[in-house]
Amino acid sequence: MRRTLLVAIVCAVCLAGPAVVVADYYDNFDDGEYCQDPNDPNIYDPNLWDPCNPHWTGFPALYTDWLIEVNSGWLRLYVTNTLYPYSFGVAYVDDLDYDPNTSATWYDNSAPHYLVSRVMINVPDVGVASLLMRGNAAQWLCYIFEYEAWNNNLLFTAVNGLDFAFGKRSQVFEFMDPNDPRYPDESGFWMLMQFDRDGPSQDPNGSYDPNDPNNFMFRSAIWNGGKYDWNGQYDLELNLINDNWPPGGLFGYEDRTEGFPALVSSGSEACGIIGDNGFDEVEARWGYFGEYSPHTLTLKLKDANAIYVYPNYPHPDGGAKRLYPKGMVVACDATCNGTKTFKKWTIKGPNDESDPLYQVVVDTNAVLYLTMDGDYLVKATCKCGGGGVEPFAAMVLLVLGVSLVLRRLT
Repeated sequence: MRRTLLVAIVCAVCLAGPAVVVADYYDNFDDGEYCQDPNDPNIYDPNLWDPCNPHWTGFPALYTDWLIEVNSGWLRLYVTNTLYPYSFGVAYVDDLDYDPNTSATWYDNSAPHYLVSRVMINVPDVGVASLLMRGNAAQWLCYIFEYEAWNNNLLFTAVNGLDFAFGKRSQVFEFMDPNDPRYPDESGFWMLMQFDRDGPSQDPNGSYDPNDPNNFMFRSAIWNGGKYDWNGQYDLELNLINDNWPPGGLFGYEDRTEGFPALVSSGSEACGIIGDNGFDEVEARWGYFGEYSPHTLTLKLKDANAIYVYPNYPHPDGGAKRLYPKGMVVACDATCNGTKTFKKWTIKGPNDESDPLYQVVVDTNAVLYLTMDGDYLVKATCKCGGGGVEPFAAMVLLVLGVSLVLRRLT
């Protein structure tokens, strides 16, 4: 119950934010779900867009057996096929609106955008894990950054469904050396796919057009460790006009300027036609991945038992620290020891104490929410007196906190 209400708080705050960020979304699947129930109007509203808890749709394109589930806080995609030499399954964020002028799931060529995810290979040395961008389900068009677990190969591919069915696809690739520090740890590594509209300053053939989507760049990277351990170097880079990739443009669809990102599990005849991968800490966002420096949230307790945080993103240092992308909204809720009752939140930051702008803020709401625009230290303080707060009463306080938040925002 506590976690569900925290999710509701964060989503309400996100919805009240500026419309310009509505296309960004994050999900670490800690709520145990990948989608809302479209048959229950009490928890599903297709007119609402929740960037902090998006609605995922599973689409098995080529399969005889398919599974999408949340398993221990990450999204599992399993697909296999006994009728065709390929299997292909996709999970994408869906708000039931495919108008590129209004939909939050579509990204156009007006600005850079990226998709990043932690990836787990559930069956060692089998199948392919991929990130997909600029997808068009109606025409079966997309760009894909792939890691082939069965032969340790990185690929960048442009796919057209009809041509793909006849064995045609354009691609560049790089075989991974087991001694390379980027060599994926199959229990968890990172994949990044970046669209960059800043193409070359001029085309060597004299035909550069800044409004032509085929002038733009696709870049990708893979690394181990933490989300922000990336060294800033891309592993594969493609300029769609200078590299003549794919030849003649995207199979005749050069004017396609929008599309959705997605997560992919797939397989082929060479690797048992099985794709079984996990995805976690997914982030799809406008801008460049490297420009969003992560910020640290440090939690402290004074006569409190625990602080519940949503989303709960671990910090490499562990312990009382959490690490969040710049701009993410975080909600905190505390439980007190014994008969003590909640007193206040003390928020220090986001600047260093030596900075003239350093600030200390006190908030007595039961639920605290922060926009991570810097490093923060948050302390939950409880006090004696008045008797203990029973769990049901604590939930009432939590609901009141939500009301106060929404009232202040509106």
